[in-house]
Amino acid sequence: MQAPFTRALSRTCKTQLPLSCGPAQRHRCAPVRKAATDVAQAEAAAAAAQSAAPAASAPLETPRERREFKPKTTIKELLRCSPGSAEPLHVGQQVEVRGWLRTVRAQKQFAFMQVNDGSTMSGIQVVVEPGAEGWELLEGGQLATGAAVCASGQLVASPGAKQAVELKADRLVLVGGCDAESYPLQKKRHTLEFLRGIAHLRPRTNTIAGVARVRSALSHATHTFFQGAGFQYVHTPILSASDCEGAGEMFQVGVSECGGEGGGGGEG
Repeated sequence: MQAPFTRALSRTCKTQLPLSCGPAQRHRCAPVRKAATDVAQAEAAAAAAQSAAPAASAPLETPRERREFKPKTTIKELLRCSPGSAEPLHVGQQVEVRGWLRTVRAQKQFAFMQVNDGSTMSGIQVVVEPGAEGWELLEGGQLATGAAVCASGQLVASPGAKQAVELKADRLVLVGGCDAESYPLQKKRHTLEFLRGIAHLRPRTNTIAGVARVRSALSHATHTFFQGAGFQYVHTPILSASDCEGAGEMFQVGVSECGGEGGGGGEG
């Protein structure tokens, strides 16, 4: 099969070179014929080289590795006790906790950190000794209030009265640093007016986090009930009293009394 450019040159030669042409016309059309022949030969050579190339030389697309989703263990799960017992389930196990620091108390022999991940109102106490990996982060002041960390170690029973278990960490990783001096959330109660100005941090407070957990539970229970009853979840238009960006000109909603003739008409 000839390429379009080759066919075009051949068609031009046949059109300009009638059967009754003389030697002069044939001489003028010779360069055009030669160009068409060169293009055809180049295309044939390229096709032959491509077919003769070994299949191993072609770049192979490596399939992307599908990583299995493994939900992390939340602090709420670590603090859960056995049914009918006050003893937590995961005591003695090697666990990993991810969250942000609420408080940090560093001493010479020990360091106590309160880590919270938002799954429960109370966090978990992490105890770190100087021999643990990442102790230099504490000495350098990088593990401060508000920083995001990953702590792994053994979950043990706590000798203190404020918590049942604590994490004896043997490894600390700083996920995201934070300047403790400019961090706005402190260990005290903040007003809602103050929290409106730090919308990106207010989910870390007990009030906003508790509201989010309640809303999540209510939404899950509502959807579960109606899905089990055969209903379908549909996003219907939201009726609002505010007129933003000309939305009030789209359609009108009227109110009619029982037995009346009135009614709201739709305007497209």
